[in-house]
Amino acid sequence: MPRPYSADLRERVLLACEAGEAVKDVARRFRVGPATVCLWRQQAREDGRRTPKPRARCSEPVGGNAAALAQLVAAQNGAERRHAPRICSRAGRAQLEREIPAALDTITAHDAQGWFRLCGYAPN
Repeated sequence: MPRPYSADLRERVLLACEAGEAVKDVARRFRVGPATVCLWRQQAREDGRRTPKPRARCSEPVGGNAAALAQLVAAQNGAERRHAPRICSRAGRAQLEREIPAALDTITAHDAQGWFRLCGYAPN
């Protein structure tokens, strides 16, 4: 998810709109999309919010903890495969085996669960 625009930029955009400038002109001047300007105006009008919502915190990374990842894999062992399995070439498998340790340092449990869903595994 991309970072939200700064609260300062949002405030300057809203002030320009309140001063009577057209949405297209404000969007061009501050280099944001016209839809973004309209959304910010709507949020300010309806919610009274002139700043971005706080971002949700990510879950802690597995951090190389193979046991946590193994637990996620074990939870998927009874899952039903919705798609045909993919065949991996030897070169692709070798690269995968080299990159797995680095990936384990950054993957979160949420990431792993999303990957299982993306690959077609669904809990029984």
